[in-house]
Amino acid sequence: MVDVNTLKELARLRDSGVLSEAEYENEKKKILNTDDSTVYPFPNQPVYGQQAQNHMRPTEQTGLIVASYICAAVSLLFCPLALGIIGMVLGFYAKSQGDDRGTLAGIVCLICMIIGMFVGMLVGISMFSEGY
Repeated sequence: MVDVNTLKELARLRDSGVLSEAEYENEKKKILNTDDSTVYPFPNQPVYGQQAQNHMRPTEQTGLIVASYICAAVSLLFCPLALGIIGMVLGFYAKSQGDDRGTLAGIVCLICMIIGMFVGMLVGISMFSEGY
C-alpha cells in the first residue's frame, strides 16, 4: 500500500526547495516501488507536469483526415464547391481536435476546390463554344 503521508511530505519538501525535482522523483519511485514514472498512484486526482503531457496527448483523427482527402480528390471533377468546403471543414475540425495533419488536409481541399472550379469552367467554355 502507498504511504500517502510520505508522498505529501516529499511534495512539500520539493515545493519548499529542500528537494530538487530529480530527488523528489527518485524518492517517489522508491515509495511506489516502480521505475515507471507514468504510474498514477491516485487515479481520481489531477495529473501535473511531465505526466500530464504524456497523459493528455491528443488522439489522431485519421478518419476525418482520410475523408477530407477523399473530398479533395473528388472535388477535382465533381461538385468542387460543395466537396471542397466539406473537406476543409473535416480537416480543420480534425485540427481542432488535436491532430496537426488537419491543417494540411484543409489546405489541400481548398487548392483542389479551386482547381476543380477552374477545370469546370474550362469544360463549360469548351462545350459552349462547340455548340452543345
